[in-house]
Amino acid sequence: MAPVDDEDCCFWRILWCLGGILLLAFTLWFTYGLIVCGIYEFLAAKNVKIPDPEFTVESATMTQLNIEGPHLNATWDITLLDTNPGRRLVSHYSHVQARVSFRNETLVKQPVPSFVLNRRNHTRVGLRLGFSGQPKEQVVRGISDERKSEVVTFGVRVQAKVWFKRFFGLRRTEQPRGWVLVSCDNIGFKFFKKNGTGKNTSQSESLGCSVNFHQTAPFGYPYFDYIDDELPTNFVFRMP
Repeated sequence: MAPVDDEDCCFWRILWCLGGILLLAFTLWFTYGLIVCGIYEFLAAKNVKIPDPEFTVESATMTQLNIEGPHLNATWDITLLDTNPGRRLVSHYSHVQARVSFRNETLVKQPVPSFVLNRRNHTRVGLRLGFSGQPKEQVVRGISDERKSEVVTFGVRVQAKVWFKRFFGLRRTEQPRGWVLVSCDNIGFKFFKKNGTGKNTSQSESLGCSVNFHQTAPFGYPYFDYIDDELPTNFVFRMP
């Protein structure tokens, strides 16, 4: 058996020591990076500001308006422009419901498909709502009176459950969720002819809608879950 050269032993020992040192250094740096990223993620999640969504009425048309005695028929085609000015959060809207009212009296209420709004972007939400029936007498009388002046004003409200996703590197993290109420309460429709068709008369300044966000309680339980019901009169929305 050939004798082992002491120089070869020293070489391999030094090589193994260097490898162990490099592996230890890599492990320490990797652990340090995970700790720093975790702290940053925690602080960023606590300090992230939910962007205030901006809704405006881009277009509104009312067709087939017909009043025969106590009966009313009408169709509303409305396009809302939703803008997300934030840089970090993507907004996801679900359980969306739209309603049309006249002088605070709801005429029609129906669901709307869910939609997503990316960061620093905008999306259009199309609403098509129709009513055919017999509303309250004061509603029919009020619409008839305003129709004589060629402009009839309606209110449109959209309620939705909203939750957010924040980008962190290549990963997305979920942020708090809640409910949003979009109120476009003064949309005027001008009727130029007696064909039952009216277009909105609002100028750009009055097309904006008020937006109120109410954050969900801990553990995913919302403070209110009556998206299909009228909001209580003593309930106040507050922006965070």
